[in-house]
Amino acid sequence: MCHHSFSRVALVLAIIVASVTSDLVAADDNKRSTEPLNQIYDRLTQIHSDLDTIRVYMGRSQHSAAMLNVRDVRARQIYFQSLVLYRISQRFAFDHTRLRADPIGQSAIGYAPILDLANAAHDRLRSVMTLYGMPSQNVVASRQKVVTEVLVFESVVLAIHKLNGLLDERISPSDVFEQVTVGIGYTSRILEQTQPGQVMPETPDFIPDRLPADVYRRLLNCLAITQRIGQQSGLPILELDTKEADVQDVEPGDVLNLASLVVSEIAYIHSLVPNTAPPREVYAVGRKFPAHVYQRVGILERQLERLQSHSQLNPQWLGPASVNDSE
Repeated sequence: MCHHSFSRVALVLAIIVASVTSDLVAADDNKRSTEPLNQIYDRLTQIHSDLDTIRVYMGRSQHSAAMLNVRDVRARQIYFQSLVLYRISQRFAFDHTRLRADPIGQSAIGYAPILDLANAAHDRLRSVMTLYGMPSQNVVASRQKVVTEVLVFESVVLAIHKLNGLLDERISPSDVFEQVTVGIGYTSRILEQTQPGQVMPETPDFIPDRLPADVYRRLLNCLAITQRIGQQSGLPILELDTKEADVQDVEPGDVLNLASLVVSEIAYIHSLVPNTAPPREVYAVGRKFPAHVYQRVGILERQLERLQSHSQLNPQWLGPASVNDSE
């Protein structure tokens, strides 16, 4: 343990996805087993119990419901959301203890690493509870309902939402900007293989009066493009149910969840393209407004449109692996 500025710590956790070995993303994405899911859900149930205890102790108001209604969830989507949960738990713990845990090692994207992330996030919460002498009640998840990938995914997203409400400085547009930049890094590497010389499109105009809802809608379009690429290439791409009424009141934390979801899909495509290098390291960006993020998402949007055009003209561009993985 050591004392450090948390801005750098947060950055490392924000871009930790870039260090995941690409072939492992594809290799472990379809591994599904009830027992690991049960273990993850048990840990998340304890996390929710402790978050509620912390909220009451700190005198914070009750959280509202989190967004992201999904279908056909896979390990990769849970994993990338779990990275967000771990990152935010690190920020929360550092706010109070001024200590950070050693980074956890990276491995294949699968249920065991997701459990590792959940355990690590829980340890960070417990460090704060220990500091203030908060009681913790051991709880076990009910087995009256079947634990599914969707249930686990929604539990992770809700935990992020609860924890964000406890932060001294809540998730900001800067966090979203950095995550979008990770997505641009993945897409750039793919375009290096498919359209050399056309990696970075022209930056869209800066529009100063954007809101988080505007960023969210543009990210929804990015996700829709990845879905079309998936359909063209025989890939299993997540489906998201979104109502316009839900979008109007989104906060940066909700936008970060969606940005992480988009990155998980791009990283998956990246893992199936031969000879792709990992994304370059992303550095701290400083204060950003929603307008900056909206512009940044515009770059990613244009990249994905180029990738979709390539996929449409070359439906077998990912080879047999894409077809086999959809089974």
